[in-house]
Amino acid sequence: MHVARLRVFSSDLAKAFNFSTQNLQTNTYARVSNFSINFLERLLPKVEVVPAVNQIELHPSCTQEELVEYCRKRGIVITAYSPLGSNDSPLLKHEVVNKIAEAHKVSPANVLISLQANKPGVSVLSKSVTHSRIAANATIVDLTEEEVQQLQDIDKKEHFRVCHPNWTGWGSLGFPDCE
Repeated sequence: MHVARLRVFSSDLAKAFNFSTQNLQTNTYARVSNFSINFLERLLPKVEVVPAVNQIELHPSCTQEELVEYCRKRGIVITAYSPLGSNDSPLLKHEVVNKIAEAHKVSPANVLISLQANKPGVSVLSKSVTHSRIAANATIVDLTEEEVQQLQDIDKKEHFRVCHPNWTGWGSLGFPDCE
């Protein structure tokens, strides 16, 4: 089950979520996408099955640290999408990203993907239609705590979202940086 673009949490929605999860096999899990803390706090008390995964935009200019920690504490795995910050992202040319890439002898894309892969409770989805990039994206490097912090700090001065929730037609979806 994949739940996205939900405007209001009512008891009917919680019933539908529970009904959907009742039909799942025991080795299948419910997941959500683009659920903010606000939405999760409205959903979790009303459902029997806690989502196993919350798929969210995650990269150095959209770290969503509070949401990642919130999910981690509740056993919800984060799946990071847009880890490069989109096609032709300024992150691929960012001084900090390139410095770390040079130190590890990998591409800036590898650093951006590795940032998410180095976080506990986070899986990462990278997208490409080019076979060579798909293969190259499989290279994950172990980043130091200092390198992780340098990358995370990019968000403090250069925050942006690739997929702003406004595309849903329902506003911010509870994300504080979108209100």
